[in-house]
This record gives sequence, structure tokens and C-alpha cells, in this order.
Amino acid sequence: MDFDRDRREPIELNITPLIDIVFLLLIFFLLTSHFFTEQGLQVQLPGSRTGQKVERTEIVVSLDDQERLSLNDEPVAWTELEDKLRAMLARDPAATVLLKADRSVRLDRAVTLMDTAKAAGAQKLVLATTPQPIDGNETLKAPSGNP
Repeated sequence: MDFDRDRREPIELNITPLIDIVFLLLIFFLLTSHFFTEQGLQVQLPGSRTGQKVERTEIVVSLDDQERLSLNDEPVAWTELEDKLRAMLARDPAATVLLKADRSVRLDRAVTLMDTAKAAGAQKLVLATTPQPIDGNETLKAPSGNP
């Protein structure tokens, strides 16, 4: 008895169903996962025509229109701000402190914020603004509204 062993067909592995399942799992996880975006306070910055871009900022203090504070996008109470700033500045005394105060915040609150940062030991204070274009013929004018 002589069996012909050379007539066998080569075995093929069909991976099409596997690819289908992988794509279904991918779609399932994309649809069911929740993407979390951490956001700090929403602050509308005042405009400036003579501002300069700051390349490196290490500590960001935000003050929104309801006078809520955040330090590097984490809420902080006014009573805790100086101590937390002092601790951060102790690690890096040359760190720049960027103050982001909403345009509707009263000036005395913004000045209090600056004084608190200075009292904590900040050497470099920067006030964040949004750039506004200026024409060559345009002069700087005081903002309209109630004084």
C-alpha cells in the first residue's frame, strides 16, 4: 500500500474572523470609554497691545469672575494660597508666577492676588493678557464703561 503523501493541501490559517473581533472590541472600547479632560477655571483675560510672550511659566494662579482661585488648575482657598505658593517657590525660588485674573475682577482683588504672591516670595510676577492688534494710526484709549 502506497499512500501518496504529497497530495496534501497546505494548511491555511484564516485570520479574518480574528480581525473582525479585534475591530469590534476596539469600537466597543472607544464608544464606552469616558475621556476625562481636566479644566481649570474659565478666565476671560484682559487685552493688551504691548504685551510680551512668556516662554516658560511654572506656577499659574487663576482668579475667575466669581473670585474663585486655582493654583496650577487645582482649586485653592484664599487663606491657603500664600502657604501653597510659598511651598512651591521654596522648591524653585526663580519660578515665574503667572497671574490670570478675569477681566471682570475688581482691581483691588487682583492687587491682593499680586501682594499675596509677593508675600509668598515670588520674584517674577507676570500678568496674563490676550493680544490685541494695534494699527499705526490708532492711539491707546481708556476702556469704556463705568469707572
